[in-house]
Amino acid sequence: KNGISVLNLPITYEQGPNQAPGVDAALQSTGKIITLHLYTGEPGHWGALIARINAEGQTDLAFNSGRGYIDTLKAGENTALAGLAIQADDKILAYGHSVHVRGIKTGIVNRYTSEGAVDTTFAISGEYRTQDHQYLDLVATHEKILACGSAAQGALLISLDPDGVPDPGFNNGLPVITANVTRWHKLLVDAGKIVAVGTLEEVLNKTAVMARFNSNGEIDTSFGPNGTGIVELDFNQQFSEPIGLVMDQQKRLLVLMSLSGLTLEPNFLLACYFSESQA
Repeated sequence: KNGISVLNLPITYEQGPNQAPGVDAALQSTGKIITLHLYTGEPGHWGALIARINAEGQTDLAFNSGRGYIDTLKAGENTALAGLAIQADDKILAYGHSVHVRGIKTGIVNRYTSEGAVDTTFAISGEYRTQDHQYLDLVATHEKILACGSAAQGALLISLDPDGVPDPGFNNGLPVITANVTRWHKLLVDAGKIVAVGTLEEVLNKTAVMARFNSNGEIDTSFGPNGTGIVELDFNQQFSEPIGLVMDQQKRLLVLMSLSGLTLEPNFLLACYFSESQA
């Protein structure tokens, strides 16, 4: 109504762990919109709802065999999904991490059919899980699924085939860990190259960084001026954090960042870099 769609979903408290009940949306080829909402089922227990809006802006009550939504809340496990992606066949990928009641953190990528049912042909029974990982962004191409985030040892990058099997051509099927970066926040893929932006976090300091990887997971040392493949996005602020990453038609990299000093009052900056990371 009036250009606004209101979803009526069974959320007990419309507030997830990050105080953001609606966190992402993705478009299927039919024009229908898949939406992701975090929620707290009861104090200390949180999950996510995935719903669908039809092209007219109404909640699709036929989604997930007539239930109208997908609920990720599981007994003994909290789920914090970071986002959604749609594959070429309109199947739905949802990614993030879970925290078991015993404190075990696990990175997760779930796949659902285009109509919202769990797709058991993906990974193991519809879910790819890796312990002590957290996934913050994911890109699905025709050939691969690439996800980034964090691990205990540093920033994390993985590559899977479209059905959730680790890609043997990418670091021999293993995750790529960048130990001198804390986490990758966003990534994009262009001509087989993978660009990631993230943060190096230290006591009272957080610095935004950008790196480029080859398709096999190796760091691309031709990227940037110092021969390491990693560039600090330093704007003389104590805390800098990337929020978004896109490439424009001229192949320039645009990074949206939040900058703040000791007062923690954020300023926002859009920086433009050439493909070889010269600002």
